[in-house]
Amino acid sequence: MLPFRASLRFLHTNIHRVFVLALLCIALFNLVNRGVLPLSRVRAPKHVIQDDEAEDLAADDLIVDLPIVEHHHHHSQLRHHAHGHKLASHKFRDDGLLEVNPDGRHPIYDLMSRAERAWEDKVATQSKTLAEAVTQYRQRYHREPPLGFGEWWKYVKVHNVQLPDEYDQIYRDLEPFWGMHPSMIRSLQSEFMSEPGTYTLSNGHDGYGPVYISSTSMSASEEAEILQGRASLQMDVIQPVSQWLPPFQATFIYHDNPLMLVAQSLRQAALDAAAMQEHLDQLEAWNPHDFGWTTLCPPSTPLRRMHDALDIPNLDELHSKLPKTFIYNHVRSMNPCLHPTHINLNGQLLNFEYGPTPRWKYYPSFSMSTTTMHADILTVAPENWVEDVGVDPPWDRKPHSKLLWRGSTTGMDMKGRRKWRLSQRLRLVDLANRMNGSHQVLHPHSPLSPVGMPLVSSSAELNGRLMDIAFTSNASQCELQICKEIEKDYRFRQERLTWDEANKYKYLLDGNGWSARFKRLMTTNSLVLKATICPEWYADRIQSWVHYVPVKTDLTDLYDLMTFFRGDGSDNTGNDRLAEKIATAGKKWSKTFWRKEDETAYMFRLLLEWARVSDPNRDIMYFKWTNEDVEL
Repeated sequence: MLPFRASLRFLHTNIHRVFVLALLCIALFNLVNRGVLPLSRVRAPKHVIQDDEAEDLAADDLIVDLPIVEHHHHHSQLRHHAHGHKLASHKFRDDGLLEVNPDGRHPIYDLMSRAERAWEDKVATQSKTLAEAVTQYRQRYHREPPLGFGEWWKYVKVHNVQLPDEYDQIYRDLEPFWGMHPSMIRSLQSEFMSEPGTYTLSNGHDGYGPVYISSTSMSASEEAEILQGRASLQMDVIQPVSQWLPPFQATFIYHDNPLMLVAQSLRQAALDAAAMQEHLDQLEAWNPHDFGWTTLCPPSTPLRRMHDALDIPNLDELHSKLPKTFIYNHVRSMNPCLHPTHINLNGQLLNFEYGPTPRWKYYPSFSMSTTTMHADILTVAPENWVEDVGVDPPWDRKPHSKLLWRGSTTGMDMKGRRKWRLSQRLRLVDLANRMNGSHQVLHPHSPLSPVGMPLVSSSAELNGRLMDIAFTSNASQCELQICKEIEKDYRFRQERLTWDEANKYKYLLDGNGWSARFKRLMTTNSLVLKATICPEWYADRIQSWVHYVPVKTDLTDLYDLMTFFRGDGSDNTGNDRLAEKIATAGKKWSKTFWRKEDETAYMFRLLLEWARVSDPNRDIMYFKWTNEDVEL
């Protein structure tokens, strides 16, 4: 609702238009009430009106646009009426998914308004001073900030790093090591340096100096590549703050995939020891009989309760399953322990077939890619960072409204009897190019009317109208016979799209494991849809439904999402302005929250914490106030 003073100003300057508007609204209401004009024909909003903000609206806006109704509870409590009755609430489940109630309005209206409120609250409550940051740190993590925290805060303030309190990922990754004696951590670190496919960064025995590659464990060809590639880029991120880092050694995985799969019993034993300020004996916590996916999850989770081998999912059944669900918490929706079907729908996990044998030692493995099931320490992926995205038309001048994806057949080592057809990229290309079959799709009704049950549309119609998805070049990362099958059964486009050509599309899809293209996509004027089971370093610092649209890894929501924004091809024209709104916010986020300085701030904070937890004197390596700090 507009504040009283803003309302008076509006009436004073627009009295004639408001009078005409009132007559039109009465006429419109009568038409709707008599059934002459279906409520579903009223167009969706251009923007959200917050309960506590004043917006000057043009009379035309008030005629054609309807606000996304805000709510203040975990379950959306919709206060408006449609056709004489309240709209029902959707169900927000503990696994990060919203379950659709057909008597509620289209769930994307609720998902957007809920996300906007959460993001505004997060931004508004951040620490403004060093004293506030120290207090916030103590409240979140129940210990003092690390030595060097004052220098980190100076860097944050000088470089205008946003969300200075949002580093919970670092806490989640390092907390198990607080349950180990520093001598054990250093022994594990020393052992892990010889792990194939790794390199180790250090700043020397005394610390507070330049970072360098202290050792590598890889082939000669890989070593030559690493010196010019990922290790060099990672050092470039850290070097600007190396003078403030205590002595450390950190071993990084060179390859794309995470490495550390440890049994839940070992992980929980480490966390329990940390909470009790005790030291874990890893041999006592290790169970030699641990095997398979179920041992990686907490006892209360769905995957842990599945004692038999995981069934291969029937994709047609997944896509026809009701009620419909959408993501509201992206990280929770990525968790295979909460969503067992992920195990058979992601190439990285499919490589293990029936499941891994967990490691019996909790090695400190620094990785730019991980899952909620892995125990790797997440780092930034500096090769993602780009500034120039090519020629990029504004939203209204982009000529193509289909969802675009081009890529290679990577994402899984496809050989033998492995279930390679279930890997994420092959499923996507198969789904988006089917000419037979059908899908049940929710239609984009007004925010004031029930969404109803999904309607059946043919795959040929949906894909022809909404999708432009194909592989490029030739099949790769597969055995010869499998590569031939893939090239025969899946759509390939030999010509590669340049960035300029891709930027002509309003809708861009990002998906695989960790993403080397997400930063570039987010810096365009297009709307990014993202499907992944890998949370990245910025996961606590971005908001789905505000900056991008999350897509379920099984892709069962993909047509619903595109139909909401694009329309259903008939009378319902969709919500183009809401799509543009997210695209605009996403580009702003990319330029404000993901700069090189933001990557450096993350690695600065991570290495301060790592240097402390792995040091024999960690109990005295905490932040201490100085006279200089008082002014910050």
